[in-house]
Amino acid sequence: MNRQAPERFTATARCVDRSGRAILGYKRKRSTTLAWRGDGAMRLRTLLLLLLFGLGLLPAAVLTALDLPATVATFEEAAAREALSRGEAAAAELNRRMERRKETVRNLAMLPAPLEMLNASRGKGDGLYLDVRQAEERFSGVVRRWFGGASDFRRLAILDREGTELLRLEAAGREIAPAGTTPSLATEFPERFAAMVAGNAREPRAMLVSSSLRVRVAGPIRSLDGLVVGVLVTEFDLHDVFGTSAGSVLFDGTGRVLLGDPAGVVSPFEAGGRSSRIRDEDGDLVVTRSAAGDAVAWTLIRFDERPEDALWIGTALDRSRLGDWLADLRLRVAAVALALTLILALVVRFVAVRVDGARQRLLGGLAGILRGEEVAFSWSWPREARLLAEELNALAVRHGDATRARAAAEEQLFREKEQAEATLLSIADGVLTTDAEGRVRYANPAAVRLLNRRMEDIRGQMVDHVLILVDEAHHTPLPDPAIACLQGARVADAGAETLLVRPDGQPVAVEVTAAPMHDRQGGIVGAVVALRNVAKERQLGRMLAYQAAHDPLTGLMNRRAFEERLKAALAEAQDGDGQAQWLCYVDLDQFKLINDTCGHLAGDELLKQVAAELKCCARDGDLVARTGGDEFSVLTHPASRDSAYELADRMRRALTDLHFVWQSQSFSTSGSFGLVPVRQRSGSLYDLMSAADRACYVAKDRGRNRIHVADSQDEATRRIGSEMRWVHETIRALEQDRLLLYWQPFRPLRPPFDEVHGEILVRMRAEDGSIVPPGAFIPAAERYNLMRDVDRWIVSRVLASLAAGGVAGATVSVNLSAQSLCDDDFLGFVLSALDSTGVDPRLLCFEVTETAAMSNLTRARQMIEALKGRGCRFSLDDFGSGLSSFAYLKNLPVDYLKIDGSFVRHIVEDRLDRAFVQSINDIGHLMGIETIAEYVETPAIEAVLRDLGVDFAQGYAVARPAPWDAAPVAVPA
Repeated sequence: MNRQAPERFTATARCVDRSGRAILGYKRKRSTTLAWRGDGAMRLRTLLLLLLFGLGLLPAAVLTALDLPATVATFEEAAAREALSRGEAAAAELNRRMERRKETVRNLAMLPAPLEMLNASRGKGDGLYLDVRQAEERFSGVVRRWFGGASDFRRLAILDREGTELLRLEAAGREIAPAGTTPSLATEFPERFAAMVAGNAREPRAMLVSSSLRVRVAGPIRSLDGLVVGVLVTEFDLHDVFGTSAGSVLFDGTGRVLLGDPAGVVSPFEAGGRSSRIRDEDGDLVVTRSAAGDAVAWTLIRFDERPEDALWIGTALDRSRLGDWLADLRLRVAAVALALTLILALVVRFVAVRVDGARQRLLGGLAGILRGEEVAFSWSWPREARLLAEELNALAVRHGDATRARAAAEEQLFREKEQAEATLLSIADGVLTTDAEGRVRYANPAAVRLLNRRMEDIRGQMVDHVLILVDEAHHTPLPDPAIACLQGARVADAGAETLLVRPDGQPVAVEVTAAPMHDRQGGIVGAVVALRNVAKERQLGRMLAYQAAHDPLTGLMNRRAFEERLKAALAEAQDGDGQAQWLCYVDLDQFKLINDTCGHLAGDELLKQVAAELKCCARDGDLVARTGGDEFSVLTHPASRDSAYELADRMRRALTDLHFVWQSQSFSTSGSFGLVPVRQRSGSLYDLMSAADRACYVAKDRGRNRIHVADSQDEATRRIGSEMRWVHETIRALEQDRLLLYWQPFRPLRPPFDEVHGEILVRMRAEDGSIVPPGAFIPAAERYNLMRDVDRWIVSRVLASLAAGGVAGATVSVNLSAQSLCDDDFLGFVLSALDSTGVDPRLLCFEVTETAAMSNLTRARQMIEALKGRGCRFSLDDFGSGLSSFAYLKNLPVDYLKIDGSFVRHIVEDRLDRAFVQSINDIGHLMGIETIAEYVETPAIEAVLRDLGVDFAQGYAVARPAPWDAAPVAVPA
């Protein structure tokens, strides 16, 4: 037999008064063991006969139980609840009356008459507004109106702080008249009177007057400034509250009888063997029973915290109906027992017929389940049959689900197999699978092509014989990752610089990764090897690394790489007069003349020839770099001053001997050289570069085509700042507001074509009215820290124009210099200007050059994030000209990339430039950044850029710069 665990039942009942305090509580616990459930071992008919026999004994058991004391106790508990309800009704009425009386006392104490009486000295003299007599008359009239119809009112008194009664009114029949004031009521509750005068009671307090079954309510009388100046006392009778409670007995908190006959009643204060008590769960006494069996239910009312202010209301229990109740219960139980016996006999007959039919249906259903048919058993009675039907239905469902799941799994396995095979056939990466010993079992077509071998030659071979891997740098053999994977049960790879050697000896750059395959028990059953041909990626990476460190036009080291080498030289430099490394700064003379006369192509060709001459003159160990448009720098290996000067002079003569010819025009070339030693006292990189720049300027200012060596005694170098004309001209232009804003719109090359975007350019109006291009004064401003003022002037004028409605809806790009990026106050200036003008920040785009951003990456990132938080956008200008463009790009949250014009200018005929532009554009789009190509000077360049997917074009082929207030806002797409 299957038996269920016993279940225990607990019955709990509790009566509480209005305040939530328990007044009656009882618990009854009984343990019942649920009937056991048959599992088919005992036949159903035997079970039913046993139940019928048990039912025949049930009436006798019930009749016997009715005579037990527990049954009588149940009736008494019901009678106790009834008695307690009567006591609670009286208590509730008394509580409501006390709340109303307290509210009345509170209102009376707030009347002006009692205060006027107390303001007089001990009831003599006059108050502030009324004399004592007038105050008594008015107050007495109010009391008569309020309590004239109240049957429970007995008396009222006003006492001063010393306890002297100033007025007493008592009920005489239906009238309320003055009475004598001695002895004072304060003598009847001296302690509470003193506490109330001291201000400890802020509300009226009630107290029981046990001697006369009254309730005294006293409340403080306060002056206008809140001080207690007296006490108002009223007394009310309680007889009318309990007059209708026949059989009630009242005790105060000290055990004194206040009302009713206490004979034969066990009070709540008595103890001993002659009484029994019933307590609730909180321990409060609620029912007492005498030795004679008389029981009284008690209800407790507390007027105040003191024991003597408690009132116990006792209500006798009515047991007169107990006998009738027991007789009626016996009759009902007998009738129920007889009806149950008849019903059970009919049920036995009915169930016997049903059981035979159920057996036949059971056998047929089981046969259907085995055949895989849908079978449902619908037995609902008896409980054993219903449980059996539920289990059989569940078995049928599980069997059907398992059959369908098996078929679905087989179909799914087939589809996945087909999908896996199709995937392996279509992917570009090669895939090999091996067994647990490392023998190749499968290779997809991509792997066969990559290995340049036939499938028949691969299958069954050890994987380390198929994959011959070597290190790209030293061509030393590398361990096979598949073997390592099988031995270490983990994912393995061959490393970043790996070559796969084919049978013909040709190496291929690959990435190789191997992962183990496991069975259900976790054992290794083989490995999967993924092969990827990365020859193009590595070639592109080398090209990008070369471009990041070299100038694309001349092939020399670029400024970023040169500065890194110069920093290392500064770190190793020593002071003294011995040999040192020398920095030679070269600036071509009249390069702008050639550039403006013959165009940029001629200028580029000249730069290539100059670079070749400088490199030929350099010695082994000397570094030659292009650090600007027409500026070159040379870092020599340690040498004396004379040796460094000799090298610079050899370069100067080489440039002088170089005759540049372009389209039947011949030009003489020369350069100005600034030479400075690299010593420990040279300062920072910026200081050293500035010193070389100043030395070069001195050479240029003294007639060009010469060398100037800067040292500590070089007065010309120290005075160079004050001798630069463009510095003073820029300062005067700022003071006289002679800077001009020009607008050059961009052309969108990709949808949406209606987006308007352009760049703000700056020009200077000379004192004679001519327009000075930015190349004349911007370098001087940058060199001598004037760009912060120029940038502020530009931002202020642009925001003022936008606020006035200029180029409505267009995105305006404004250039920021490195000095502004490093200026701690510039961010606050821009935010303040945005707030004061009310311009939508989304219309503003700040352009920073790659070199400027990298000069102080942390500060640049902080400013970019702050302004982008307000809605402004950012563009990274001249992208690609720095040493580590792609490395730093992920650290700058910019919206646009402006591809350096040196890559765009020759994009039509130079495949390398085109590849570089395409890589910048692809990486920018991958990062969600739009691209802008500058120096678009011909329609052919624009067409190539459109094919590459560049977003915007800027240059003379799109639109020439024009004054800000007269230029067209946009150009046709």
